[in-house]
Amino acid sequence: VALMLLAVAVLGVLNLIRSVRRAREGVRLAIGETTVAGYPEARSWLSDYFVRVQQPPRAQVRAVTLAIYRDPKRGVARAKLRIELEGGVALVGPEASGEDAQWPKVREALLPAAAAVAQALGKKLVLDHPASGRRLEVRW
Repeated sequence: VALMLLAVAVLGVLNLIRSVRRAREGVRLAIGETTVAGYPEARSWLSDYFVRVQQPPRAQVRAVTLAIYRDPKRGVARAKLRIELEGGVALVGPEASGEDAQWPKVREALLPAAAAVAQALGKKLVLDHPASGRRLEVRW
């Protein structure tokens, strides 16, 4: 029981440190003239606690993706804006979630922001539905 309490306390402290760091750094997703800035997508459950804002050059941007995840069993839908970079890294932007039956509204909540990011970067917007394997490219 003591080990479980210690693990919960450590994860709580890590979560607090992450929240303070993100509030202090203040950048979630930003597009500059020569760089893009944002947090990389977490690759493992623990890595999200230690990520820092990255500022890769705009030349490394491969695509802007709006990924729509649906889970009908749980009744949940999520959408996530991603800027995919060379080397397989992705910077994550805003997310939206809602009921699975309302998944088009979840997608539409982020569609204007995704279109603006794609247009600002001069890239196609890819609408990605990983569950069905469908990808639709839209050029603005």
